[in-house]
Amino acid sequence: MLTTLLPFSLALAASLIVVPGIIKVAYHKRLVDDPRLEDRKIHRYSVPNLGGVAVFSIFALVSCLFTSSSSLQQGNFIFAAGIII
Repeated sequence: MLTTLLPFSLALAASLIVVPGIIKVAYHKRLVDDPRLEDRKIHRYSVPNLGGVAVFSIFALVSCLFTSSSSLQQGNFIFAAGIII
């Protein structure tokens, strides 16, 4: 129970801290999807494009901290695919 609750709680706490900061950086650097530029957009306001960066970085952090070194070597393919995506 503790082996699943601890990584989940760490990922939750990290996402609550990191995601608002990433959103502020995206708005500050204007890395947003602006619906006024195209007619086909369905959202009304600008939407930040950096959400995947926060999710992947938190996934990488938690999986590196709570995975054994033998299974982490097999997980290199997952990390490489996530970086490419």
